[in-house]
Amino acid sequence: MKKSLSFALLLSLGAFSHLSFAEQTLRFGVDPTFPPFESKASDGSLKGFDIDLGNAICAQAKVKCQWVQIGFDGSIPALQAKKFDAILSAMS
Repeated sequence: MKKSLSFALLLSLGAFSHLSFAEQTLRFGVDPTFPPFESKASDGSLKGFDIDLGNAICAQAKVKCQWVQIGFDGSIPALQAKKFDAILSAMS
C-alpha cells in the first residue's frame, strides 16, 4: 500500500514539475503597427514602449518572453483561444 501511494505521489510530482517547466515562457500578443508603442525595426525585431515593458515584466518574473504578432482586431479572440498568455498592445 505504501509503495503504491509513494509511486502515485512521485508520478504526480513529476507531472507538476513538467507543467512548471512548460510555463517558463510568457507569450505576449502584440500588433506591431502602432509606433512608438510597438513596431518592427529594420532588422525585423520588435521595438517600442510595450516591448520594453514586456521585457521588464519577463525579467522580473525570471521567464522568457515570446512575442506573438497578431492583428489588433484578432487579439481578444486569439487570447481566448490561448494562442498567447496576455495582450500587450494599447487597449481601452
